[in-house]
Amino acid sequence: MFKAALVLRGMDRKRLGDKLPDQGFCILLGALAAWNEALLCALKTAAIPFPRLYESGVRYEREPYPREEWTDAAETAARGFGDCEDLACWRVAELRVEGIDARPGFVRRRVLTQMGWQTIYHIVVLYPTGQIEDPSKHLGMNSIEV
Repeated sequence: MFKAALVLRGMDRKRLGDKLPDQGFCILLGALAAWNEALLCALKTAAIPFPRLYESGVRYEREPYPREEWTDAAETAARGFGDCEDLACWRVAELRVEGIDARPGFVRRRVLTQMGWQTIYHIVVLYPTGQIEDPSKHLGMNSIEV
């Protein structure tokens, strides 16, 4: 496991903007989706059954702030729940195994919290056609949470 500080404490955010955190999220999301794709391919090659996301019984569950654990498809399936990056990266991997060039992406918004203004990221599936799929909503996320 590794930690990545996507919010740099003490740095002037006005000068930094959102570029570094956005690039960091893209890199990390791509890595989780690629890991899941490799996992699903290995399981398929070994003829080991693994459920598809929407047939797995997995549900969306928000992690309590400030905890943030990114889990692969196997861990998410074992837990029976995941949050947006866990679910979207699993779905992206499924689509890629089927030959669809999907990728994880995000929408972000600024919200005022008890600790000041923060950027909140919500992870979704992006198709080459521009279509957006939100596995979290399919699996129980309340629309207020986005």
